[in-house]
Amino acid sequence: MFSSLRSRLLASYLFLTLLVLTIVAAAAVVFLLRFPSPTRQVLSRLAQSVEVAERLPGVRSDDNPALVRAADVAFDVRFIIVDRAGQILADSRPASGAPTRLRRGVAGLSTSRSGTFVDASGARWLFVVRPLGTDRGLAAAEPQPPAGIAAIMADEVLPLFFQAGLAALFFSLVLAWLISRWVSRPVQDLVSATRKVAEGEFEVPVARAGPQELRELQDSFSEMGRRVQTGLKSQRDLVANVSHELRTPLTSITGFAQAILEGAAATPEAVRQAAGVIHQEAQRMRRLVEGLLDLARLEAGLAAMVRTRLDLSPLVAAAVARFAPRAREAGVSLDVSAPGPLPILADADRLAQVFDNLLENALRHTPAGGRVRLEVGADGSAAVCRVWDSGAGIPSEALAHVFERFFRADREGQGAGLGLAICKDIIEAHRGTIAAENEPGGGAAFTVRLPLAGGADQTTVRRRIPGSTSRQPPG
Repeated sequence: MFSSLRSRLLASYLFLTLLVLTIVAAAAVVFLLRFPSPTRQVLSRLAQSVEVAERLPGVRSDDNPALVRAADVAFDVRFIIVDRAGQILADSRPASGAPTRLRRGVAGLSTSRSGTFVDASGARWLFVVRPLGTDRGLAAAEPQPPAGIAAIMADEVLPLFFQAGLAALFFSLVLAWLISRWVSRPVQDLVSATRKVAEGEFEVPVARAGPQELRELQDSFSEMGRRVQTGLKSQRDLVANVSHELRTPLTSITGFAQAILEGAAATPEAVRQAAGVIHQEAQRMRRLVEGLLDLARLEAGLAAMVRTRLDLSPLVAAAVARFAPRAREAGVSLDVSAPGPLPILADADRLAQVFDNLLENALRHTPAGGRVRLEVGADGSAAVCRVWDSGAGIPSEALAHVFERFFRADREGQGAGLGLAICKDIIEAHRGTIAAENEPGGGAAFTVRLPLAGGADQTTVRRRIPGSTSRQPPG
């Protein structure tokens, strides 16, 4: 019965409304039992009587019992003059039994006060007392009327209260229904959108409505749908790109293998040439597969990472030394600027992979007579490494895509388009950034930023593939 959110909200609002009305009704009944309508009427009459009686001649200055008896006859009310200690000075009805001390007497009395007292026979009286100067007070008293529960329930206040309670209950139910609809309607829309996403429809518009928490949930759902769609598109693109990249080497391998089998490569030289092409394309496929596996491990956070405290400057200098022979062979000037120690917490082999890839790309796109330079420095709390060349630069329309998988600005290149994507994941795994831009005077520049290690950063952090053995950090 209360399985839906709307029914539970309605039930909770109804319960709270009934609880509040019950508490208010109980408080009203207690008040009426203590101060029923007849009691209030008597107290009102006593207040009027004592206010008029105190103006009678002699009442303020004389304690003569004849005066209070005359006032009693005029108003049909018992009058008592009491001192500040509560002692009776004059009583218009002494035969009714001497009252006990009036509560607190008139000590410090500045305005009228009401209450009850009990006489010698045990009868309860209502009284209203007003001050007469500073040391006396005039009290008007009447026997307290009976107040049975039937008389209380018949009081004119209770019917009005019940009518108001019914009206409040009705309007609260209407308001509860509107609020429950306001809360549950967006949830129902979200459930409907979830079903559509489960069926494969990801672009489901979800209107922002309801409370702030529901709006945040709707925004998160929309963002989830976009990310799922982007992930599926990326997966489809990956399959398409892998298929495209593998098609060319597979075609070459199949063609030359068929030529060898059918005898089309009749001479030993032709056979060696065909075998060389097969070997070259097989190596290309191996590099592609290894790159994809490495990229997948990096993106999943499963690639082996052994982070130690090291100096970035020698690491960069070593990378430049490895590519110096290739630069001389290509007729390209290769130099490095790495002054001062730059302590970082990183995996030396992974960073070497990044700098090797950046230097290889720079040398590949720099013509003979050109220049490649690697600069290292500090910028605040980050170590900055910048690799730039004097080549043709990156086409402006390709700058936003250079770190995407399988993207190649030059379609005639021999790479698979995975190197920069791997570099990006390695740098981001080190909580750094990498960016590409064109130099104003020509050429391209890649900037790597890595956080500098503090004086207390000595912890070795390992991220490794489950089941693999981790290398020990250098001593």
